Amino acid sequence: MSKRKKEGKKKTHLEKYNKIIKYCTDNRIFFQPNRIYGLRKGFFHFGDIGVRIKSNIKQSWFQNFVDSRDDIYSFEGTILSTADVWKGSGHEIYFDFIFGCKGEGKRHWYPLERLKLPAEIKEIIDLETPEKLKNLIKSKNVKCPVCEETLKDFKVISTMFKTKIGRENSRRHDSFLRPETCQDIFLNFKKVRGRGLQLPFGVAQIGKVFRNETTQKRRIFRCREFELMELEYFVDPRGNGANLFNHKEFELYAKSVEMDHEKMMKIEDLINSETIESRWLAYWIVESIKWLERIGIDKRNLRIRQHSEKERAHYSFDTWDVEYRFDWGWDEIEGVAYRKDYDMKSHNRYYKEKYHKKGSNLICKLGKHDFPYVIEISYGIERTLLAILYESYTEKKERPILKFRPQIAPYTVAVFPHKHRKNFIEIAREIYDNLKTKFSTKFHDKKEDIGRKYYRFDKLGVPFCISVGHEIREGKVMVSNRNPRKEDLVDINEVDLYIWKKLYP
Repeated sequence: MSKRKKEGKKKTHLEKYNKIIKYCTDNRIFFQPNRIYGLRKGFFHFGDIGVRIKSNIKQSWFQNFVDSRDDIYSFEGTILSTADVWKGSGHEIYFDFIFGCKGEGKRHWYPLERLKLPAEIKEIIDLETPEKLKNLIKSKNVKCPVCEETLKDFKVISTMFKTKIGRENSRRHDSFLRPETCQDIFLNFKKVRGRGLQLPFGVAQIGKVFRNETTQKRRIFRCREFELMELEYFVDPRGNGANLFNHKEFELYAKSVEMDHEKMMKIEDLINSETIESRWLAYWIVESIKWLERIGIDKRNLRIRQHSEKERAHYSFDTWDVEYRFDWGWDEIEGVAYRKDYDMKSHNRYYKEKYHKKGSNLICKLGKHDFPYVIEISYGIERTLLAILYESYTEKKERPILKFRPQIAPYTVAVFPHKHRKNFIEIAREIYDNLKTKFSTKFHDKKEDIGRKYYRFDKLGVPFCISVGHEIREGKVMVSNRNPRKEDLVDINEVDLYIWKKLYP
């Protein structure tokens, strides 16, 4: 490409996003499935590299929030649940609207967010019933964004995927794919808590969820099948709250409902001003951001934003999103919600009304009447992955390179011969066999230029490369450390110790 053409090339506001998507597609990190049978938007496959990165994100999260603490326990619930679970939790009210027209002989359907709606409608969308909203939009003659015909058709779409359990087709066999992972934890609280487990404590779960989104955008950022890493932290409502001694000086960008723009604030100031309702909520916001920093996300690209009352989910009393600064602006990668005792009270009430059971505490009991309060920490794995890609993606001579933290990289070490010679290949294989039980290691013996070999693993974000060349005559190999870029000659018998010291100085 000529210099003039390079200078004349326009940059779009999604330039980095487009480069990352192309990189991920070219390297099969993720891609759309089943092209030969037609695409269904909102679903993605993950290739070998993508699976490894996701696995490392989950492993890091689990180690940080479960293994390194003595008050968090793991759990795995079922993906399918009966309709009563979601009626009891209040999720039956979850639906989206789509509007359509038949202009130009072809029917077009659009979710509300793609329509140019008058301001008075936007303000009351979340408060109106489907029928009232339909009549309101018709009365305003809202136009189709493509053919400019007046939108007349209207549908209510459930955001949960429905199926049947068993061979019968009756309504009592209705079941749904879960839109969140937490309800099984609430319903099985007695078993999860066991005997002698004192508040506060948490229950962590990683798993797939399904939401029938009417709008899919930004590839894996918003899709219909995705994974969540969720933690439900149970506290005594009569307690004093979290000890924030080690967190009170922690600074972060914050935007509350009263603020026009985010500003750097201490977590202590947000609590003292009662902007954050619960000390436990503040504690978990800080813990969440600290983990994101550990996996390579710059705190300067993060902010917390408080939900308005209209925006909050039906179960939440105070919600703060942890947002990342993407090309298109700030957007959520994690939510921290103060659910209080909504879920347990809701299930308790629904169960008693439907099955006429007596007793004030069918799900759990703290003293005579109290239910525990819940703080929920919920990360989208795919969104976290996209934020990490934004932080890690860079270019060298117009070629993409990733700078992952070692705990996130798909491989920790790559081993290859400097030249395609039999003795180099055999020794490289021996080193690989020694390292593969200690680190995530990739062996590569393809016949290609040494520079291409290094780039092959630079673009995957592999932090260490071991090259077996002529130095082997002296019993040494070349170890390349990607970040910072440095090469060391290391004794062949001390390679594992060298890498270990670099990873854990």
